[in-house]
Amino acid sequence: MSDQPDFPVYYPTKGASHVYDENGIDRVQIRQMLGLTPAERLRCAEQLANEVMKIWKLNGTRPLR
Repeated sequence: MSDQPDFPVYYPTKGASHVYDENGIDRVQIRQMLGLTPAERLRCAEQLANEVMKIWKLNGTRPLR
């Protein structure tokens, strides 16, 4: 992986770090979600779905390519 200046996220050049695994998965976000209760996780999923629906409403829905 690389740490190119225009790349939006830092990836270590050698080995995995405590934040990202070797596939570039952000472990911090996973740990935060696992730290929530099931009800809190559901609220997060509902909020994300609502935001997506707002974007679709603004942009119009299109078929997937």
